[in-house]
Amino acid sequence: MVLWPSLIHAQKTDSLFQVIQELDSDEEKVILLDTLISQIMADRAPGSDSIFTFRLALAKRSHDVESEVRTARQFAHYCYMQYRDDEARKIINPYLNRTNELSDSLEKALTLYRFANILMVFKENREAIEFLEHASQIYEQQNDTLNSVYLSSLADLGALYLTVGQIGESAVVLNQARDQYRFLKDTLGMFDAITNLFILYSQIGLYEEATVYAEQGRALFGQDPGDVRLIAWNINVARNYLQQQEWNKAIRLYKAQIPYIDSIDENVHSKIYLYNGLIEGLYFGNQRDSIPYYFQRLEEEFRGLNNTQEFYFLYQQSRFLYRMSRGQYTLAEEDGLELLNNSIDGNDAAEIMLHNQFLAELYRVTGNYQQALTYTEAYLEVHDSILAANKAAALLLYQTQYETKEKESQIVRLNQNAEILSVNLERNRLYKFLLMAGVGLLLLIGIVIYNRIKYRQLLKIQDLRMNISSDLHDEVGSLLSGIYMQTDMLPAVPDKEKPSLISEIGDNIKKAVTMMGDLVWSIDSRRDSLLDLKDKITDTCHQWLNQASFRYKIELNAPDQGLTELSPAVKKEIYLVCKEAINNVIKHSNGDLVEIKLTHLDNKLSLMVRDNGTKSLNASLSGQGLQNMERRAQTVGGKLTIKKGADYFQVIMEVPV
Repeated sequence: MVLWPSLIHAQKTDSLFQVIQELDSDEEKVILLDTLISQIMADRAPGSDSIFTFRLALAKRSHDVESEVRTARQFAHYCYMQYRDDEARKIINPYLNRTNELSDSLEKALTLYRFANILMVFKENREAIEFLEHASQIYEQQNDTLNSVYLSSLADLGALYLTVGQIGESAVVLNQARDQYRFLKDTLGMFDAITNLFILYSQIGLYEEATVYAEQGRALFGQDPGDVRLIAWNINVARNYLQQQEWNKAIRLYKAQIPYIDSIDENVHSKIYLYNGLIEGLYFGNQRDSIPYYFQRLEEEFRGLNNTQEFYFLYQQSRFLYRMSRGQYTLAEEDGLELLNNSIDGNDAAEIMLHNQFLAELYRVTGNYQQALTYTEAYLEVHDSILAANKAAALLLYQTQYETKEKESQIVRLNQNAEILSVNLERNRLYKFLLMAGVGLLLLIGIVIYNRIKYRQLLKIQDLRMNISSDLHDEVGSLLSGIYMQTDMLPAVPDKEKPSLISEIGDNIKKAVTMMGDLVWSIDSRRDSLLDLKDKITDTCHQWLNQASFRYKIELNAPDQGLTELSPAVKKEIYLVCKEAINNVIKHSNGDLVEIKLTHLDNKLSLMVRDNGTKSLNASLSGQGLQNMERRAQTVGGKLTIKKGADYFQVIMEVPV
């Protein structure tokens, strides 16, 4: 017996199985098998299927119902831990309706909980809820509410209530689990409960309340970016940004986790959630060129889990968006319809809403607008039903009922005096009246604030339209007028001069398109960070400097990794100065290297463009291009500095941010 753990670790369970088979009596075999199974479960030793199968056969042969159900539960959980979900499901199938045959209540509760875990993998949410509710009731009847399995049942039950749209029940159960974990000082349990509460409030659009839980979650652990819990938390926060359609924020947060999560081999499920969310953000954030790369990474992680059913829907969602980005619309349609049907079968409101959105996007892109309208209406119907059923007042009522119930039960336990109970009931009525009056007042204040914010947003939109109109007139209008005049002159130009004029018209059209692209980029609120500015400059360098046979290096120095948001004016002028400087290098420099640095320090942003040309020493400091750059710097309250030496020419722009 002493040698068993070492043999298990050495993966020699077959040898042990042979020893057990050679024993004379079934009773001896059962004793040794049960001991061995306990060790296998503790060590998660692979290759032990034969042990469970033999034990299950012995239980059936002896008509020992309790041993049979218990062994089936252990065997299924063993497969579940190894992500062999289909095998686990097959094992529990014959026993789903046999849990009542167990006489030991706690054994029954544990079996219900394990079976529910497997049902959740296959999105059989309603049946899983029934099992978890039953398990929770057993622990409460046994007054064993500090049992770890009971608390896990509450946490899973709260998550499932959220999945099927029972928001009020979810809030009550998750708060109850959080309070119990807090009492036990179980940080990991508190973290799971708070994570689900954060997801709950975020999913129904109460983002301020979600932020409160976000701060509670962060307070449970340090700020080490490599902490597994912090990585998981940031993935949830990024999903919150996706639900608010803040695509760029979500993309940046997902990408920031990749260097840390890649170093954690055992955290495969978090990697799949990360890449799935990132691909969704890239698609709807119109950054689809990167999708094939991240889909390949997700696919590698998914294959590493033996294509487990638990994560298949995430893989399929990402495959749908990958196929959309590649124009494989027929295959994408197959994925989209299967995803929607599965989410309907699982009664998962959030997934139903998402997959209707997927199909609406597919049919819009392929020009089938009637189908697109049908799925858009289905998406809006689910979206509106979730919001209508789960307003802040409903959540507040459920939480108040839970808190009132707890307080009243404490009063009953402390004092059975009817007079004291009557006084407290009157007090509770007053509290409820005051609470309802307070909620009504808060709603009225909220409506007034909402109308004021909406009015201010309308003013901002009006100002933005005027700025766009002015920029289009100044930046592009004159160029388009010139193109019009050249085109009008074309019939009168001699035939031998027409190719030259046509080429000039083409060049001017390209300039107009480039100007339009730069203008749209400068006012795009989704591209407002310092990191986005660096990416735009990189694209320009790649297009211009590579073609002109220049090498280039771009460096970003910022304490927040370039996440600082820039105003449209600052972003636009810095980019245009950089673009003008690059153009001057191409025209005048005889060097072969351009260095560009963006530095954010002490509320000041500086741009440096430097080339290594020796010819630059003779460049004029009073040219039209340099004057334009100086004017642009002054427009945003900055200054421009020119330096040149024997082997370099350098432009520096500094702007307060």
